[in-house]
Amino acid sequence: MMRYQKIKKKIKIFFSSKNYWLKLITCHSIFFTIPNFVYSQACLSFDNELKNGIACVASYKNILYAGGGFDKKSGSNSNYIAKWAQSKWVPLEQEIDGPVSSMIVFNSELFIVSNFTKTGSFNSSYISKWNGNQWSVVGNKDDTINGEIYSIIVHKDKLIIGGNFTGIGAKPISYIACWDGNSWTSIGGKINGPVQKISSFKNDLYVVTRADSLGQGIYSTIFLLENNLWKTHGSLNSVKFVEITSLQVYDNGLFVGGQTSSGNKNLSCHNLVKWNSAEMECYDFSNTGNGVLDIFLHNNKLFIACYFLPPLSKNPEFKIIAWDGVKQIADNKINVFYDEIKKIFVFENKLYLIKGGCVCALD
Repeated sequence: MMRYQKIKKKIKIFFSSKNYWLKLITCHSIFFTIPNFVYSQACLSFDNELKNGIACVASYKNILYAGGGFDKKSGSNSNYIAKWAQSKWVPLEQEIDGPVSSMIVFNSELFIVSNFTKTGSFNSSYISKWNGNQWSVVGNKDDTINGEIYSIIVHKDKLIIGGNFTGIGAKPISYIACWDGNSWTSIGGKINGPVQKISSFKNDLYVVTRADSLGQGIYSTIFLLENNLWKTHGSLNSVKFVEITSLQVYDNGLFVGGQTSSGNKNLSCHNLVKWNSAEMECYDFSNTGNGVLDIFLHNNKLFIACYFLPPLSKNPEFKIIAWDGVKQIADNKINVFYDEIKKIFVFENKLYLIKGGCVCALD
């Protein structure tokens, strides 16, 4: 039996109740009718130019940039990166030739990473930087990275990248590297596999790898940089994650979200835990469903994107939980979506999410 019915129509929506998240402009929308509730699944209409292919966003010089897998061949007006101008997405004057997975501002320039080989007229594998007018390579022309980059952050005024690479130019740098504005260097020596996530907490650097755990299966492992060596402690990995998807500093701790293993001894550690520099603190977040997709801090509150696999439906559901450090502050029943939530972000002090490859307003 179907749990919902799709109804497509053109609408204008204003939600005045504090229990609702969305205030949307006039646009084409899909509603799902469920007993006692009606949920909006609409995205902002300007996403039509990018054909639902957005993977990441960043604000640079007060302009919103979007990157992803969209391209002109699939009907988008831009190739892999675009900027928001004059109430629509527009292509950059100098385009790139491959998908963008992440972007960040560092030293007054916009850095992008993923799986491309050329930005503008420059040959630049996997990483490049934009100054608002043109692209340039990071380092010199011989500083070619030989594998994909998955994560990028700023730590102690330096740019840190992690991914599946084993060399930068002639330097044997594996999985994680540091850019100080002039040159690339290795960090911490050997680590057990490709770096998926990076975070900075209390001036310490943490990374997540995902590799086979002594023949027991593939799990995520958190490493801490101590005395320029990567170390993993029993307490830091006391909760076993099949995959870690997000790291977020909040409430004097590092929150770790993802999908925990069914083999965890402490069943209250369900997809979301907090590292307080000494041990993992478990939260009874049974309503995180089958896993956490993203954690984002805004106005001193955590916004947690989760996914569910309802037993009577083949289609997953996606929800947002708001947490003030003590209690859940939003009605979890209201915040239901039927497209995958990829990222939560803020632009001009408004909260948005990337859902199903397009941008949607949350408040």
